[in-house]
Amino acid sequence: MTTTTVTPVVATTPRLLLLGGAALVVGAVLELVYGLVESVLPQNPLSVIGFITPVILAVAAVLLALGGIGGRSALARIGLFVYAGAYAILLIASIAAMTGNVIELLFPLGGTLLTFGLLVAGIEVARVGAVGGYARWGLLILGAWILFIDIAAFTGLDLAVIADADGPGFAGALVRVVLLAAEGVAIAVAARSIRQ
Repeated sequence: MTTTTVTPVVATTPRLLLLGGAALVVGAVLELVYGLVESVLPQNPLSVIGFITPVILAVAAVLLALGGIGGRSALARIGLFVYAGAYAILLIASIAAMTGNVIELLFPLGGTLLTFGLLVAGIEVARVGAVGGYARWGLLILGAWILFIDIAAFTGLDLAVIADADGPGFAGALVRVVLLAAEGVAIAVAARSIRQ
């Protein structure tokens, strides 16, 4: 009888995971600063941050996919690439809206793909378990939160500061930023522990 040792599934490139986690934290901080400035000043002098944040979050998703946060799972990578692509669609929609060429389909398509990609990646990362702790469950929790906000917005529920028909309210957006930052820190910590 021969015995085969089973090697645990681990993230493949800790350096990319570390960069991806750091990019999530930077994206969360920029989103928080942009949201606070936008709520205080109607003519936002930092409007360029609104375009930088989705790019950083999309790059973070690509880094996490290439870093192997879902181990060797193709489904986790596909989910993260869909998430990054959704940010590209939302960025194109925002630029088109600023020029007056509003393409009605792009905003709901980008938002739906963003939620779908995050849920698929979150489920697969949690299932595979290539990273531990909150880093394993954070993408799924974030995806579930965004799905809750999407459902509230699509159904027209008025949940005051959490969500309404226009999307997330202040508290809903704040929870999203905190979840993003916590996942970024957890991924960076997990990447550091893998490297050692």
